[in-house]
Amino acid sequence: MIEVLTYPAVQEYTKSFEAERLTAYKCPAGIWTIAYGCTHPNGKPVYPGMICTHDEAIEWFLEEIKHCEEAISKMVAKQITRHQLSALVDMGYNLGTGGLAKSSVVNDLNMGCVQSAGEKLLTYNKAHVNGELVELPGLTKRCKYRYRIFNETDEAALAPLDLEIPTPEELAEIESAGIEKIQLESWNDMIKDFNNNLPQVPA
Repeated sequence: MIEVLTYPAVQEYTKSFEAERLTAYKCPAGIWTIAYGCTHPNGKPVYPGMICTHDEAIEWFLEEIKHCEEAISKMVAKQITRHQLSALVDMGYNLGTGGLAKSSVVNDLNMGCVQSAGEKLLTYNKAHVNGELVELPGLTKRCKYRYRIFNETDEAALAPLDLEIPTPEELAEIESAGIEKIQLESWNDMIKDFNNNLPQVPA
């Protein structure tokens, strides 16, 4: 089992925004995907007809978490707590490590403005809907969870509160907004960033 620093409770929260799919499918960007939004398990691209077990899906999910952690260690120059790392991993899994690196959260952390960085976590709750940037309730709940975890010190308090758990309708709204985002904006930079950070696996 891959060892990661991100707290298990935060991992479970992150997974709640991703459906476990054991058969390869094309995401809205046209990229073959499997498990919990994984595109390159073991460093190799997903292919049509590919299948996996539940245990493999969990392993690949942890690979993605590890990738986020390693990327964060490179982009954040200041020392951060395990709670702060866990909050950033959830954000990186959501935005991609490229998006996280360019965020005001990381910028503030590198400037030593920890409180401001935490507050900035609350601002990433918007998505494009019908061409307009609007706040989505599900994303607001996710941002509030990140903010609370970022500032938390008690490991026993990491489970999401009821007000931080999105409803099925809110999850569907986030997915729809994600599809529109793909239609309106290029994901080339995100995909390039992900590919550049893949572990090197012998052919």
